[in-house]
Amino acid sequence: MVDANEFGEIQRESPGNPRLLTWIRVACALFWGLVTLLLITPNPSWFLGVEPPVNPPNMGIHFGVFAMLTLLALVSRPPFPTTIVGLFMGGYAIATEVLQWLLPWRAFELKDLAEDFFGIAAGCAIFWGATKLFSLRRAGRR
Repeated sequence: MVDANEFGEIQRESPGNPRLLTWIRVACALFWGLVTLLLITPNPSWFLGVEPPVNPPNMGIHFGVFAMLTLLALVSRPPFPTTIVGLFMGGYAIATEVLQWLLPWRAFELKDLAEDFFGIAAGCAIFWGATKLFSLRRAGRR
């Protein structure tokens, strides 16, 4: 159930299993750290222990990573509205691309930034859709 307090801020009901929420938050933090490390390392394929392909598939990697990261961040039930989480993720995307521009072994690409933003939007949309679907199911059971 979602309620607003006297300041108009959204208060979310905590999930039924606090242990599960803890594991989701740990997974989110670990994935976030891995993503940050991969975005600044000179050769992400080497870091992951895989042989880099001759023609790496550059399309969709940033999209998928940022969609998953946004979804994990939202599922971890932060005390902020979805819009604020989305804006924070957008700031993180800009910060990592600027950091890549400053690193001599990485490069800034607008295409990557666009994929980041589309991934963030997709993660927010999936979360919103799942939230609506589950709230409709719960309302139907009553």
